[in-house]
Amino acid sequence: MNTSKLGLAVAIIGGMLLGLCPATGTALEEPVSADIRAVQQKLPESRQPDVQAPRLAEAVNQFIEHVAAQAGFESWRQASWTSQPLGPGTHGWIILLQSGGQEIGYMVVHAAGPDTYRLTEYGLGPYPLFSLQTLYRSLVQLELISSDYTLERLYLDPLHAVWQVTARDQQVPGIVYIDAKTGEQLPLDSIGIAHPNPMPPLAGLVKPFTNVQPAHTITASEQLPPFDVYGRLSWVGKTPPAAPPFDTLKEWLAEGQRVVVTTEPFGKRIMVPFPVTGYQVWSGGEAFIRVQQDDDRFIPFSLLQESGAFFP
Repeated sequence: MNTSKLGLAVAIIGGMLLGLCPATGTALEEPVSADIRAVQQKLPESRQPDVQAPRLAEAVNQFIEHVAAQAGFESWRQASWTSQPLGPGTHGWIILLQSGGQEIGYMVVHAAGPDTYRLTEYGLGPYPLFSLQTLYRSLVQLELISSDYTLERLYLDPLHAVWQVTARDQQVPGIVYIDAKTGEQLPLDSIGIAHPNPMPPLAGLVKPFTNVQPAHTITASEQLPPFDVYGRLSWVGKTPPAAPPFDTLKEWLAEGQRVVVTTEPFGKRIMVPFPVTGYQVWSGGEAFIRVQQDDDRFIPFSLLQESGAFFP
């Protein structure tokens, strides 16, 4: 896992801005190591088993089936999964897929009404969103692992997903925020973003759900080789161009252009560049953009079009 790239992006821009079941079954509990179990016990929901709504499990299995049919996702066909709720009041779940004792991907699913669920984002690879393994390594590196602390998952949208670590030890800060994907410590405090520009209240950043339902299927996809966004810094210091329509982005990728999409979450105090390496389009019309962040991550194009800047 490369946890340094977010920090490098901040440094470059510093002068400018600073679960377990067969895929066709019901989720079961997975044995975990003592270290991971100790971290898991810091989560409030770990004290009470997550009660699976049958319709949620059905929706998760359908989403897995559709994604597993795509090239590169074959390991999902026999994967097992766990689910955990995402923060208070979000009506969302992180679905972690495992195979052979290894994490292989994730999905985020939200309720959109009674027994109605939408796919918010998903990813492929050994460093999924809200991985306890990634979190454990970060807590060790930050010398928080032996502290008296509690954890909470906070998920507003794919660009605002963090672990909130509330430490009671006087030797460490009261609250630390850790990126839920990379494990990078973020420059946030208990109010929001670090002084001098506090971020808006978290609830004000919630994005609408996608329209991807369990009955939808993937109708088109493109996969390109990954590349290093730091190999060509044409996106640094540039005025963001107008957001392209999806058809224009498809043309850029078909021409072999190395497209970078930059985002500035948390009050624009951090710039995060993503290499764009493909897309998947669902039958409901929703497009997910494939970006690299340690491994493959599929983020709704509508969100990146609204909150990001594309640089061909």
